[in-house]
Amino acid sequence: MTDPEFATGGCRCGAVRYTIHQPPVRMVQCHCVDCQKLSGTGHASQAFFRAEDVELHGTPSSWVFEADSGNVKTYHFCPTCGSRLHGKNSGRPGITIVPVGCLEDNAWFSPHAVAYTRARQDWDVTPDDIPNFETMPPMKGRLTAMMTQARPTNRISSRLLEY
Repeated sequence: MTDPEFATGGCRCGAVRYTIHQPPVRMVQCHCVDCQKLSGTGHASQAFFRAEDVELHGTPSSWVFEADSGNVKTYHFCPTCGSRLHGKNSGRPGITIVPVGCLEDNAWFSPHAVAYTRARQDWDVTPDDIPNFETMPPMKGRLTAMMTQARPTNRISSRLLEY
């Protein structure tokens, strides 16, 4: 028996695809300069999945750099069309970060937090009814409690464990 599908997605040309088997453990809109440059707009809408829940088909290229936090970030993209596919962050072991725009059905996306508001462009409007952070939000405890208060529980937020 195969694992159920939560979502599928991939690059624009179809050379690299992925299947995601479980809902995300976290969803964020990030305004950091890196996300602005990588998305080509004012923020990146990202879902954080457990790495074991993401099945990759195809061979992406990657780019590795050090973030302002000192963490090592690895971004994977299609070598043919250049679409950004997913990322890893050494500060979040076991997590695969997926830009939700690469998913066929992303209607379930509802951010739990807005990150790096200190870099937000004046013209980029994001929700103010959820926690907003000038830098990266905390990964444990306090953020989970704030997310629970800000958004009603649903099938996705029920997976918010210690992340």
